[in-house]
Amino acid sequence: MNEAIKKNLQVEDVQSFHKENRTEILSQAPLDEAALKAAIDSTGYKLMGITVE
Repeated sequence: MNEAIKKNLQVEDVQSFHKENRTEILSQAPLDEAALKAAIDSTGYKLMGITVE
């Protein structure tokens, strides 16, 4: 999933935590949520929600 996100979105870093069912994305700009969903869907996973900090 990390590579799919890096390939399709302009991000600084991506880390996935499989035991926690969580992926963290570091980006300076807001992400295109539709592009993020498409990138995640392409891996067979589902986007369950987005939290911005």
